[in-house]
Amino acid sequence: MKVNARGEQLWAKKIVVSIRLDEYELTEMSDGSLVFVGDSQYNTAPTNSDMLLIKFTCQGDVVWSKNLSMTASVPHRFLMPYSIKEGKNNDAIISFYGVNSVQYTVVCRVDSAGNLVWSKTFYGTDNQTQLPSVAFVANDKIFVFGFKSLFQNSFLYNKSFFAIQLDYNTGATLVTKGYNYSEFITNYGILGTHPKIHFYAEQLANGGFALFGVFSNFSQQTGYFFKLLLRPDLSIDKATAFSVAQPTITYWSKISVLPNGQTHIVCANYDSRTFYWYAVDSLQNKIREQKTPYPNTYIDLRYAVAQSGLNRSLCVLSTMNATAAANGSIEIIQAEDNDAGMLPCLGTDTSFVKVVPWSVLSGTMQWQSVKDNEAVLSPLQFTSTAIPVTSQYVCEPVAAPPSSGQASIKITGKDTICFNGPVRQYVAHRINQSAPVTWLLDSSKYGTLSTLNDSTVSIAFTNQLTRPTTLKLYAYAGTCTVTQDSLNVTLLPPNLKLSANVNTCNPPFTLHPGPWFNTYLWQDGSTDSTFTVTQPGLYYVTLTDGCGNVIHDSLRVSGATIDIGPDRTKCNTDTIHLDAPAGFLSYSWSPAYNISSITGASVVVNPSVDTTYFVKAGNGPGCFANDTVRITVRKSPPISFGPDVSLCSGDSLTLDAGVGFSTYHWNTGAVGQTLLVKSTGTYSVTGTTIDGCRSSDTLQILQMFPRPQVQLNKNPTLCEGEISVLDAGAFAAYLWQDGSTARSFTATTIGTYSVRVTDNNNCTASDTTVITTIYPSPKNFIASDTAFCLGEKLELKPLTNYPNYAWSTGASTPSLTISQPGIYWLRVQDNNGCRGTDSISVSVKNCIASFFVPTGFTPNGDGKNDDFHPVLTGVVKNYRFTIYNRWGQVVFQTTDLKKGWNGKIGDIPQATGVFVWICSYQFEGEETKTAKGSVVLIR
Repeated sequence: MKVNARGEQLWAKKIVVSIRLDEYELTEMSDGSLVFVGDSQYNTAPTNSDMLLIKFTCQGDVVWSKNLSMTASVPHRFLMPYSIKEGKNNDAIISFYGVNSVQYTVVCRVDSAGNLVWSKTFYGTDNQTQLPSVAFVANDKIFVFGFKSLFQNSFLYNKSFFAIQLDYNTGATLVTKGYNYSEFITNYGILGTHPKIHFYAEQLANGGFALFGVFSNFSQQTGYFFKLLLRPDLSIDKATAFSVAQPTITYWSKISVLPNGQTHIVCANYDSRTFYWYAVDSLQNKIREQKTPYPNTYIDLRYAVAQSGLNRSLCVLSTMNATAAANGSIEIIQAEDNDAGMLPCLGTDTSFVKVVPWSVLSGTMQWQSVKDNEAVLSPLQFTSTAIPVTSQYVCEPVAAPPSSGQASIKITGKDTICFNGPVRQYVAHRINQSAPVTWLLDSSKYGTLSTLNDSTVSIAFTNQLTRPTTLKLYAYAGTCTVTQDSLNVTLLPPNLKLSANVNTCNPPFTLHPGPWFNTYLWQDGSTDSTFTVTQPGLYYVTLTDGCGNVIHDSLRVSGATIDIGPDRTKCNTDTIHLDAPAGFLSYSWSPAYNISSITGASVVVNPSVDTTYFVKAGNGPGCFANDTVRITVRKSPPISFGPDVSLCSGDSLTLDAGVGFSTYHWNTGAVGQTLLVKSTGTYSVTGTTIDGCRSSDTLQILQMFPRPQVQLNKNPTLCEGEISVLDAGAFAAYLWQDGSTARSFTATTIGTYSVRVTDNNNCTASDTTVITTIYPSPKNFIASDTAFCLGEKLELKPLTNYPNYAWSTGASTPSLTISQPGIYWLRVQDNNGCRGTDSISVSVKNCIASFFVPTGFTPNGDGKNDDFHPVLTGVVKNYRFTIYNRWGQVVFQTTDLKKGWNGKIGDIPQATGVFVWICSYQFEGEETKTAKGSVVLIR
């Protein structure tokens, strides 16, 4: 069935097929054609069902019809149509889902001729999961939105939502997103009623999308409605939920979000047969929350609310008589946002919806598989016949302009109505249009319409008017494309008068007969629509209205005069004395703003803004004299130097009196806008504007504080591994080159270091030091660890010479002789003043006690065998070694194990020969032994 803008039936069709239609969708395309899709079977047995797809003209005639099925490999007990949206070039984008052992959702594109371009099937991962979806077209892409719900025990438990973005031309998947939400109550879902109540989606005017639906449960006393707003990029914008408590129920209730952002919730109460309607705009401002009784009627709200205009919403109710099932009906309610005129129809205000917290997070959506082109179109045979439908207004519509369209009809008739003949006829001249004309007057209380034929109407206008009133008359025609015209009709009251005569003595005032007359003629010959009375006298006017009626009126003015002087000008906070003449019985001043009295003859005023003072002086009953004086307030800009200050040595301060003055006068004799001061003293200025208003201020420079002295360490070098702590000294605040604010700064690298210090007087000073070189510290300057025989001595010394030494034993000599094992360290300082420490570990070797004497030696100074002495290993307690020549003379004798004979007696080298030796020695733990032998000295 199709209806016009007033809800009146245009035509109705009955579709007859050989099998049952259980679920269906119908949408109107931009060219006025209609696309219908419905499931053609609903069986509990696992047999495949199909869907029928039909396109109608705007008059309800069939363009083409198709049978839509899935390929034989796809099992489906039934196919559920879910949405039809218009694509490009009158394409139809259809979404539906299949239910059987495997669950899936399908999106297909059908062109305007009924050919399948492509289809996409998304298989769920859970065999018990239903996957209804809604598709939209935007920016050469198709957006698909759905929900994943688990069907158990006659409940659809919602698990999550999903969004898919497809390429319009190919159907390729571009984006897949998931959205997980917080449950209101565990396992809260929709009863097994209708998925489109549980979930639907809408494309918003701002380019985003809205996902919405119902959560309900028979075991709970509260139902919940949800609304999830997504941005055009499919990110989450806002999540909102609403709760509805008993006595309303959510079994056949519905939430709708319109493209303009409005949210509508409709509910029903079966016990009281009551319909509830709640609506808010995109900013959550309430539009309505009302209830309407439907006695003895069952209410089905599965189709709920849609948008029929920018500021109009359309509610569709399916009702059935509680006692006679054959008396079912469809009710359409169209309401405007400011629906005061619809209140009798919408019912009374109530409160049944609350906004409750609800959170949704972005997630993922996994598919078992995604397959192409599993949908199939084939020819379909059916019959379509017209059916009779009766309609009547439950409530008369509020007058509103019909839907827009380019005018192809023109209204003619009188546009100004006077009440010497209040019935008028109007004709709609149709151009390329043969449909009957529908007439509408936007306010029925001012006129009654009577249709004379298919293009002419008569209107009986009311004469209960007190002032002119303009109405709008509409005429429109057409079924698919509506054409319209409108005419403004002005109603004039039957008797228009200037005013009743008054006795006044307080001109000036203006006479206003009204702007709706055709001509005006005043006593002085002027023809303006108004006349200003400035003095006592008789004033009269002759008027003609739009119907040619002539109206006369007059007014006599008498009175006295009063003068409180010319308008005045003041500066800043100056006061002004206003004096009214004496001799009046009363005085009334207004406004009561910065005035010393409102009833005295003389007052003192001190307004801070331009003000007009009005005085009304009474000189008897009904006779008053008036006068006004305007006080213009001239203001000089304020001058503010702030509080007195002290300066730091070498600083200066610029005092600026500001702009806006024509002259400046400083106490120093300067005449400029600014003054530069560098010393203690008192400084003042007076600025004078071009109007003679003055502003002044004074500032005292109290002290000139000395600047702080800061001196950083200027040593340009560092030793490797060492730091230099730069101490700025004791001040109130510090700012180093890196932004730090401590008193000291630790320098570790080459660079420039600076500090700005501030003392308690807020005076500042700066200093800078530069580190240019980092010297390496001495290291690895002692030989590697070693060992020696117990009883021997070992000399330790660095591999490099240094100016200063400090051994671990406390010695400060370049070398250290030790006789005990252990770890010995040496700290040195090089010529750059850099210090380093190195250590050596000395251990004891396992030495065996032995005695050996060579048989010859060659003391020739070549460094080889130049000395002759025994070699003993082990711990020696006593030792004596003596050498004799062949005459028995002692040539060498020692008790030092390390000393030997160099082949000389005194300083005289001995010639080659044989010498005799005797050695007495004792090892620790043994007895003293004596050994003898000879040695050959070789030259």
